[in-house]
Amino acid sequence: PPPKPLLKLLPKPPPELLPKPPLKPEPEPSIEAAPKPPPDPPPNTSPLAPKPPPPLELDVLRDPPPSALREENCRGPPLVHTERAMVLKVPCSIMQSVRDGARQIREQFNLYIG
Repeated sequence: PPPKPLLKLLPKPPPELLPKPPLKPEPEPSIEAAPKPPPDPPPNTSPLAPKPPPPLELDVLRDPPPSALREENCRGPPLVHTERAMVLKVPCSIMQSVRDGARQIREQFNLYIG
């Protein structure tokens, strides 16, 4: 049997049913119809000084210091929403396993260089 062609030929696209309308040439702007520039705004003569920006301490939400009981239980919400970012709360078991892994790597490194 003859080998099958790897690529199938695509059928020819159908001819366009309606001809495209010709593009309309843009009219050239006349010199007489040119728009006038806007008048200058009046100067600000208010006696009040502009407000100073609020102090930065008020913009940042501070978390209270963690209690020892909460660190032991680790039952806090998984996400804490603040004004500027979302902070991920990591369970204590994961943190402890990371510390253990770091300790093992440190011990192996000390054995290697010692």
